[in-house]
Formats: sequence, C-alpha cells, structure tokens
Amino acid sequence: TFEDCLIYTNYDLFKKIKVTDSGNLVEQTHDLLNSNDTFEMIHEKIYKMLRAGKSEQKAEFALDVIFEISPDELSVPPYINQGLMWLQDYLHPED
Repeated sequence: TFEDCLIYTNYDLFKKIKVTDSGNLVEQTHDLLNSNDTFEMIHEKIYKMLRAGKSEQKAEFALDVIFEISPDELSVPPYINQGLMWLQDYLHPED
C-alpha cells in the first residue's frame, strides 16, 4: 500500500524521527523500526497497525505524517514518482 511504501522509502527518516505527539502512528512506526524484531515481524506489525481501523488508520497516519514530518524531508515512493513522470510526459510531450 501507499503507507507501507512511504515508510520503507523513508526508512531512515522514520527510524530517526523525534516525535512531538506521543502515541501517534508515526511514533509507533518509529518504535517498530527500532525494535529488535526481524524485518518480517516489523512488516507484519506495520501492516496490521495501518489496517486496524481500515480507512480511519490510514487517515490518522496521513495526519500524523503531515504534523510530524516536513514535506521537504520525505521521498516519494518510486511507483508514485514513475507515475507522475509518465503523466508529465503524457501531458507535455514537448518538454
């Protein structure tokens, strides 16, 4: 999903972030990435965390990211970047 890709694309950022709002999903992600769990266990826990409340969790994660991380610090997941480049080429082939 987008959320998983955002986390893994920005792995170091989520691992090192200093969270200002205790208990939010960005902090939970940070804690999971810094745990001693295997990657498979971390991946499963992140997957479950983001799906616990379906769309409510996704919206909460999005808001937490907006409030905790500057957009300049985030890297766009590769599939989103590729799609935007394709769209740019499609809309403006002469550029």
